[in-house]
Amino acid sequence: MGPGVEIIGTRITVRLHEPGGGFRDVVGTLETLTSVRKTDGSLAHFSHDQIAIWREIKPVPDRAGHGAPLSIRIQEIEIAANATWPAKEELRIGGWLLRASGPFTMRANSVLPLGEVPYGNPGMELEKAINTVVRFYRERKIVPVFHIPLPSYEELDRELSERGWEEKVLANVMVADISEKYPEISDEIIWETSDTPSNEWLEVQHDEPIAQIMGSYPAIYVGGR
Repeated sequence: MGPGVEIIGTRITVRLHEPGGGFRDVVGTLETLTSVRKTDGSLAHFSHDQIAIWREIKPVPDRAGHGAPLSIRIQEIEIAANATWPAKEELRIGGWLLRASGPFTMRANSVLPLGEVPYGNPGMELEKAINTVVRFYRERKIVPVFHIPLPSYEELDRELSERGWEEKVLANVMVADISEKYPEISDEIIWETSDTPSNEWLEVQHDEPIAQIMGSYPAIYVGGR
């Protein structure tokens, strides 16, 4: 018996009988009772008679937690950063988040893949998804940019490179577990908190041009003197 309608929209793996004998496996998101959207965006069709066995793929926990792979923690940082400083305009195509903010940062004017590896599951053929991205940004007179968390989406990065896309900025993301033992902070430092970034806070990293984005979502800004 195949998957029911209540499973549509979830990730499954299906083992199918091959006409000449043997089996093949299909993994992806169930779109209809007889089709699965694979991670590369293509749609795999099958009949109920072909199904040997199937199972639902349970999602991983939303939060990585202590000791989680660095790639997962990097992705969580990207999600948190986007939630803290959201772009002016956002559009989702499958697992890709298209962001546009006019004359602001490259981050706020880029595509962030968040779906299943290796391509982020844009919900359509990869070439069509890339063309959709290009059209989205050209309509807004913005240069199309992908913001790719590595190593999770290395294959997407490689695919774009092979299509002629060029690396503009490479950023190192540093993460660490917070242990119970850490160096004591000097009592001479005077700590200040505010719900808006001060001029001094902005000057440290020359963030004055993006103050509008930084103030678009509630946050606490910490400074020390």
